[in-house]
Amino acid sequence: FNSRVIRKLYVTGTRATWNKYDWQLCKSDVPDPMEWNSDECGGADDSPSVAPTDSPTPESQKDCEFFFTELSDYGETPYIEIKSTCPGITISRDLSVTSWKEYGVTCDVNLKGVRVPDDGFIIICANKIKHELDFGGQFEIVDGVLRDLAICDIENFNLLAYNGLNSYAILDKNIDCVPTDCLSRDCYTGCSDKYVDIYGYRDSSLASSPYKYDDCRVVRITEYPYGLSWFEPEAWEVVCIPAYDASSHPKDVSDPRKWEDIPLVLFFSEFCNPSDAEAKRYIELYSPNKRNYKIKKNLIVMKWEGESLTPSYKFQSITGQTINKNGFLVLCINWYAWDEDVCTLQTGYNGFASSDGDNNFALAECENPAANCNYIDVYGVPGVSGTDTYQDFSNGRAYRYEFFHPVARKVFDAEQWVVRQDVDSSTCDPGVIDPDTTKPPFPAPKPPSSPTPPTGGGGGGGGKSKSSKKKKRFLR
Repeated sequence: FNSRVIRKLYVTGTRATWNKYDWQLCKSDVPDPMEWNSDECGGADDSPSVAPTDSPTPESQKDCEFFFTELSDYGETPYIEIKSTCPGITISRDLSVTSWKEYGVTCDVNLKGVRVPDDGFIIICANKIKHELDFGGQFEIVDGVLRDLAICDIENFNLLAYNGLNSYAILDKNIDCVPTDCLSRDCYTGCSDKYVDIYGYRDSSLASSPYKYDDCRVVRITEYPYGLSWFEPEAWEVVCIPAYDASSHPKDVSDPRKWEDIPLVLFFSEFCNPSDAEAKRYIELYSPNKRNYKIKKNLIVMKWEGESLTPSYKFQSITGQTINKNGFLVLCINWYAWDEDVCTLQTGYNGFASSDGDNNFALAECENPAANCNYIDVYGVPGVSGTDTYQDFSNGRAYRYEFFHPVARKVFDAEQWVVRQDVDSSTCDPGVIDPDTTKPPFPAPKPPSSPTPPTGGGGGGGGKSKSSKKKKRFLR
């Protein structure tokens, strides 16, 4: 009020969270609209000092945000990552981190007196030595601030025991306490703990919850750069690391002292066109790094028929669909042809899942095939008929090896696939990664050219949605 704030000249990127050190407060009477060539105050009377002149107090820190950004249970180095909008301060508020475990066990770590590092992150780990060994040698410089990913600020094994099954909260202790005239031990009234942020449920573990993250990690979505006093599942996503080398998939490993959006990795994993039951046809997609995740991008599954370079008018949008707890999204003809809740989306007998086994398919980012689509994964060669070729799974099935890296391919690679013909529905296994490791019984074909961009099509994109609830065991 009666002042102005100037963005520091070195802060040239956008920010998901506010940081007071990105700005300079100036009680200046010399504004300079349409100019940004200085971040210094104009020198007017009562201009404040850049550095605080007094020790921080709870009142001076009341506008500082503290919230979880990552809870990692990967390997032997679990940790909790907390983001503060006030880097460099020494916490004077009575803040603590509480974990609720199975059987009513709780643990606390006091944050009062802890200095927030210059990068704004506080890392609580189970073992500092293991943390340093896992992340040693990893450095980043962001806006002139060095980030050493190996630094663990607080070590507490008990807080992180059974980490992936714990609920966590940041509490502001005794936020409403009022002193009274008394000589007894309890001389305060109205005391309560304010929930600054929470993941999970108060006084309860996540053992029977879909939001547990054992052997995985949970990451806050960057659209929520503030603490929430209630648990909001939409603000989080559980990210799992594949059983094979995770380095082939971007940003699907733990990354302490960072907070970034994690891109969706998704690809075809099986096509089923059995000889005995048309109702049991399906198309299966798999994500190695998302669980219980609602797709936000404009993604479609599209196809080309015969030798046509023009995509079919039939396509299926999967925007808004949810990848299930095991990482699968299955497009079926009929929900009830398989076990309960195997299918994510029912397309009907005239819908996309009833496609023939000699079609060419693509997973693409666009609203419809007539748009300028970005191909993510392709099965077959658009413009070349798949009939009686190595890709033809008519009256059978095609399933994918998962050890090829990267898995998703813009150009079809037949060696990634096993194709079986003249098989019935008993060999199909929706929602499961097939454990068969036999090499395909054919030589690798010469890689074809990239698919020609769609020149027509439209329509379609319908289908009914149903969330996957049944727990299914799968192999990876």
